[in-house]
Amino acid sequence: QAAMADNERAISASGEELAGLQQQRTVLEQARATQQTHIALELKTAWQLGQQSQLRVLLNQESPHTVARVLAYYRYFFQARNKLVEGYRETLRQLQELEQRIADTLEQLAGQQATLQEQQLQLEKTQASREQAVAQLSQGIDTKAEQLKQMQKMGGMAGMMPGLQGLPNFMGGKKGSTATPSIKSKFKKRK
Repeated sequence: QAAMADNERAISASGEELAGLQQQRTVLEQARATQQTHIALELKTAWQLGQQSQLRVLLNQESPHTVARVLAYYRYFFQARNKLVEGYRETLRQLQELEQRIADTLEQLAGQQATLQEQQLQLEKTQASREQAVAQLSQGIDTKAEQLKQMQKMGGMAGMMPGLQGLPNFMGGKKGSTATPSIKSKFKKRK
């Protein structure tokens, strides 16, 4: 039963771990959805900016300050987009790792539950065996008690036997007979 208790504690711990992992998965899936929205917006913006090539924008600008500012904007947009994509990739990696941990935990939990079920079956068999042994012992005790009662009844009759020794022996006076001598002599003469 100690092994069953240990196994039940392990199942409980695995269940708690699984709940925590599933909660983390929910958080990561929400982050992935948010990142997908941001990336979609960035792609739309990039597509709109792509309609005007950087070269055309540069050539249409007359002031070098404006050209530098536009190039800085493009650089910031690209850097921000790259950060978003990297963050998205990291989220996907974490999700994949988390899914593997969940699968491993589920497999471990299934194994623990199978072991617990085997232990419960073994316990039931042991209990049935014990109940059968107790029933056999009880039946044996009942039989012995009945035999004892019968012996006690017979013992009560045996207790009456010493009283019978005091009665006269009509069959020919054995030693230890308590019959009176006059009766003995009468019987001896008849023979």
